[in-house]
Amino acid sequence: MPWTCHVFSLHQHLSELPTRLLVVIVFFVALQCRAQDDMGSGEGPTTPVSPAMSASPQMSTPVSPAMSASPQTPTVPMSCPALEYLSNGACVACVCSQPNGSDSCNAMTGECDCSVGYMGNTCSECNETARYFQSKPPGACLLCSSCSSNGTASCSGTGLMSTCFCKRRWAGQACDSCAHLTYRNVTQIDSMSHVDCIDCPCSAKGTSSCDPDSGDCSCMPG
Repeated sequence: MPWTCHVFSLHQHLSELPTRLLVVIVFFVALQCRAQDDMGSGEGPTTPVSPAMSASPQMSTPVSPAMSASPQTPTVPMSCPALEYLSNGACVACVCSQPNGSDSCNAMTGECDCSVGYMGNTCSECNETARYFQSKPPGACLLCSSCSSNGTASCSGTGLMSTCFCKRRWAGQACDSCAHLTYRNVTQIDSMSHVDCIDCPCSAKGTSSCDPDSGDCSCMPG
């Protein structure tokens, strides 16, 4: 920018001053003139701006660990303990007869794994077909091999030395025959023969006996 003031108006005797002092005076006058020129043009003196002042402050907002952490997925157990199975991502107790009927169940369906001599959905029934019967007094299923699988309700002891307790209408040491005035009836259930003793269609007062296979009545004399 051109200067609008000059140093020629200084008194001529300034030339007689020492050279160093003269240089200082001329430099000072030049600065004053430049300042006046800047003010006259309306721009005003330029004030340097430091980079720290010109940069916009960056506000740092702390992020809590709870906000920054992604939501955790519930942990699904890989396997369940005995007598429990996996249902909807959680271990659920199996409905099995304990402590004798079952000691484990299917880990995916909850179906009970019956112990030897037990049967049923919850393993609470004795497998009478295999000659396992409810003990007397009740407590466990016993293997009473000398008892009939059809007519025995319970037993005591085990093996061939067991004592058989018969169902209603059954008789005999092994509970393998029909009681008085009853006969053997065979029916088919689930493609298997089921044997039971039923009452003979006879009068209890006038009948001496009935056929154990057909149920035909044998009347008393008179």
